[in-house]
Amino acid sequence: SLHHERLKGQVESLERFITRILESIPSSLVVIDRSLRIVSANRNFLEKGRREARTTLGRKIEEVFPQVLLEFTHLDQKMREVFRTGQPVEGGKLAYRAPGLPGRIYYYRLIPLYLPPPPSPAKRCEGEEGVENVMLLMDDITEREQLGEEVRRAGRHLVSVVECANDLVISLDSDGRIVTWNRAAESTSGLKAEQVKGQLLLSLCAIEQQSVMAELLRRLVRGKSVQNTEVNLLTASGQEVPIAWNCSPMRDDAGKVTGIVAVGRDLTERRRLEAQLIQ
Repeated sequence: SLHHERLKGQVESLERFITRILESIPSSLVVIDRSLRIVSANRNFLEKGRREARTTLGRKIEEVFPQVLLEFTHLDQKMREVFRTGQPVEGGKLAYRAPGLPGRIYYYRLIPLYLPPPPSPAKRCEGEEGVENVMLLMDDITEREQLGEEVRRAGRHLVSVVECANDLVISLDSDGRIVTWNRAAESTSGLKAEQVKGQLLLSLCAIEQQSVMAELLRRLVRGKSVQNTEVNLLTASGQEVPIAWNCSPMRDDAGKVTGIVAVGRDLTERRRLEAQLIQ
């Protein structure tokens, strides 16, 4: 009938629309049935795996994915678990290398695809839990992982530079409390980082110069930089060490001051040489 033909055309149009969506998704999508055979795979998966539909559809997962990958991820066990429980699984990261291509890193998850409800309130067949297929969704996170490693490498390099610096390099929060305290600060003060972390830098300054440090910190919180200001630092033994401070505010993306970086140069040797010259 005309109505039937129109309805059929609408269904075919909807199927083509859904297919276009699946083909344009920048993730790899694979649909697996209860026998763990692949019933559907989108273009992204086929292209990244250098596979063809005719050698992929209808094949068991062990014919498509490397055995070492399946053993590492226990993908078959996780798929059976999704069929059994009907609950999605956040799988995690996996490394996958198609023949002739560099390795890629993916984040994968398993999503249950349910049977449509029966048209009448008839009971489902025994052993049919309602999950018809499982969809394997794989997001390529290679660039993100590489960027993360570059950031971590840069961070390690920066920490190394700070730790090897001859000057005191101290970071403070916006309240003037110590967050980091490098080796030079430990050596000069005789105080370990764990001893001073969370303390006010003001409390570690010579009492008669604490007002100078307080004003210095107020200027920094207002966004001003401070250059070559001398304030003596108290050591663990109670001695005073002359320090020339150069400080800058740290800002977040919105420009708000969230902390302070203080670089201090120990003037003890300079003072000793100046005294010798005077003599």
